[in-house]
Amino acid sequence: MEQDDSYIYQVLKNEADGENLNTDYLKVMINQYFLADKDERENDKEDWVNRVLKRISNDYFPNGEGTKIEIKKLTIEKMGQKEKNELRVFEKFAEICPLKIDADSIEIRKPPEPDIFCKLHDGNPIAFEIVQCIDEDIAHNVYDTLIQKSALDVEFEKLQSQQKQEIEAKLSDAYIGVDFYKSISKNVRQSAIPIIFEFLLTLKDQVNGEISFKQHPELKGIVQHIIISRGFDNGPLFGIEPSPIWFSNPIVNQVKTKFNKKYESIYIIELLCYYELQPELPENRWLPQLEAFVSKQIRRSPFSRIWVYSVIQNRIIYVYP
Repeated sequence: MEQDDSYIYQVLKNEADGENLNTDYLKVMINQYFLADKDERENDKEDWVNRVLKRISNDYFPNGEGTKIEIKKLTIEKMGQKEKNELRVFEKFAEICPLKIDADSIEIRKPPEPDIFCKLHDGNPIAFEIVQCIDEDIAHNVYDTLIQKSALDVEFEKLQSQQKQEIEAKLSDAYIGVDFYKSISKNVRQSAIPIIFEFLLTLKDQVNGEISFKQHPELKGIVQHIIISRGFDNGPLFGIEPSPIWFSNPIVNQVKTKFNKKYESIYIIELLCYYELQPELPENRWLPQLEAFVSKQIRRSPFSRIWVYSVIQNRIIYVYP
């Protein structure tokens, strides 16, 4: 730092201490100061922290930059599935987070703000960007599975009432998992669904277990087998058997991507990475690489802290610093 910058740093530090703000807030104040117009900010340098905290409508920032941020809060009615999922995950994370997040203050925000705005129980505001740790192959597999399950449910509802009633009578307590060959296109799978239902009509009552389609004249090469399991309520329940896939842990690349993004916020921003759909690899397979990257690069990032959270285990796996 040059001599003048060092002086400004000390002024801001003293002001932040006077407002009982921690060092993360000081970082925000300094960034805001050095973004401001050099000539006009000079008039307010002795009271910069207070100006940022209690800003007025007249900004000193050129080109609209600075502390004035358009707040784009999303209501639950306007949220897409991604936002609803992030809100669900964050609320669960907030319950065990040692920062003591005020659950009633949690809000979903739209870009260029970070994903979440909230307050701590002491009233201090904070923002979070959220990213799910999931391999692309798993993401595609999950998406395709949901689409195929939905297609089974839709086609079942389209059956003639007599056919539907017969299947319901045979499989009222059953889960039916369909295992398509992975190489089969979506259109071929869709065309096979009515034939699957015709086959279910031929089953004996209380049939159970795995049924192969290797000898079926129309479905061989399309469906490997179906699995019928009993003991379920409100059957028949249709599902798609997952295909085994190789996957990697993408967390380091995902963190790198987030570190390179720019956000609009006057608050501390922290990064929450979470696992849910992807099985968690042993920590020694990914944590050393993550720690090495984060420890070197976090000061150049928009984030003051990074968290790694397991939704399934409801456990914070890693936090830095």
